[in-house]
Amino acid sequence: MTGELDMDGLRVDRDAFLREAVFAEVVLRGARIAGQLELGRSKVTGKLDMDGVQIGSLLLMGDAEFADASLSSAHIAGLASLVGSKVTGLLNMDGFRGDQSVFLREAEFAEVVLRSARSGGQLELTRSKVTGKLDMSNVQVSPILLMDHAEFADVVLLGAHIVGQLALDGSKVTGQLDMDALRADQYVFLRERGRVRRSGSERRSHRETARADQIQVDRNARHGRRSGRFFSIHA
Repeated sequence: MTGELDMDGLRVDRDAFLREAVFAEVVLRGARIAGQLELGRSKVTGKLDMDGVQIGSLLLMGDAEFADASLSSAHIAGLASLVGSKVTGLLNMDGFRGDQSVFLREAEFAEVVLRSARSGGQLELTRSKVTGKLDMSNVQVSPILLMDHAEFADVVLLGAHIVGQLALDGSKVTGQLDMDALRADQYVFLRERGRVRRSGSERRSHRETARADQIQVDRNARHGRRSGRFFSIHA
């Protein structure tokens, strides 16, 4: 489709399938879909606008390609998946709410905003790559945030609350990892020779940079009662 597919305010009592298709621009603002919405293996060359969308089951957007994708204030009752997808512009999930798991693994992103997002299952970015900023300020995840074996530039977890565990095992952060006021009720894992680039310096192991300003954890950051310590850091 060479023009805009405008489904602003759409109401669907069952499922909506837009898979394996090519679109110039898609508007689904405020749409209500009782079943699942699928855009698997599709390509949107312009903006995909899904702000405020409400989906009663699954959101499947895997193995797809998007320019800018916006899911600000979206509510997904089932799991949400962008596994294997590529977003060349901004992926905006500000205020996103997923009642189950949110899978962003094995994907490529230019910039991701997950400010104040809520995930009722695990939130996973395993083996993904974010070339720009990953903003997860005030995100709430229950139970696990998995960011292992991934590549990031700047990561912001300011004021984030992880009910279970946070794992960045084997990951690489070339910019700043800001964990100011992070609350993890169990463990935070930065293991298996992960790397953090320190400003004006060469890459160092987490063992060497754990006390540096590049990893920011202020006095308000709290570890869980079960953990006994805040970080598990293995070079």
